[in-house]
Formats: sequence, C-alpha cells, structure tokens
Amino acid sequence: PNRGVLRDMNEPDPSRRYKAFGSFKSFDERSISPSKIGIISSADGRSWHSYMPVDDMRVSADTGNQLLWDPNLREYIAFSRNWCHAYTRPPCGAREFGFRRSFRSTAKAVEGPWSVALEVARGEPNYEIYSLAPWRHREW
Repeated sequence: PNRGVLRDMNEPDPSRRYKAFGSFKSFDERSISPSKIGIISSADGRSWHSYMPVDDMRVSADTGNQLLWDPNLREYIAFSRNWCHAYTRPPCGAREFGFRRSFRSTAKAVEGPWSVALEVARGEPNYEIYSLAPWRHREW
C-alpha cells in the first residue's frame, strides 16, 4: 500500500480533517475487494475510518499518491501513477518515453465523482518518473 496524507483545512467536518489517498488491499482488517484505490479519513491523522473507493480514476496507485485541495480551482486534485507497456493498445510510446507515467484526477468533492485520470508527466527510457510531488500547471 502506498498512500499520501492531506491535512484538509477545506473540510468542515473535524472527524475528516485528514485524508489518506492511495492503494489498499484491505481496510480495518476487512477486504475491500474489488476496490484497490481509495481515500480514508481521520480526525487526528492516526485513527482512520470511512473507506471511500475511487477506482473510477483508473490509476495503478503503486507509488507517488498525493491528494490536495486547490483553493483557486475549488476542487481536489489527486496525483498517482499509471503504467504504459509496449503491448498497450493503442500504443502509448513506452519505448520512447518509458513505462512509468504520472496522472491526475479531479473532483469538486472528495466523495467524487472523480474524473478519469489524465497523463500529466512522463520521462524517457532509463530515466523514468518514479514518484512525483504534486504541482499546479498554469493551464489547470
């Protein structure tokens, strides 16, 4: 599991002040199958509750998972990673740009709906993006 934690000062409910976004195999000792990507909440960043699946983003979520609130856009932005393989159809440029890609998804509310994630960054063969700190592009 790989998760990034947000201290969400936009959240009016203090029991949900902290949010962790990323990959899960289980939560609270229970299977969450078939979901594998979600967001959980906490009042203090230590005791977590309320698993929300966000698989509609369609990301691998294997590293570099970050969630943030953008006050200018007035929406949440989630950054994660997807993979591109030589056998992917349609072709995705794996040989030219490497396999690891950074993607972002957005939602007006953390509960969703979340957009299908779009590619925002890629490297090149043997110099791939592994994990990524979130940023804001001037066109977003």
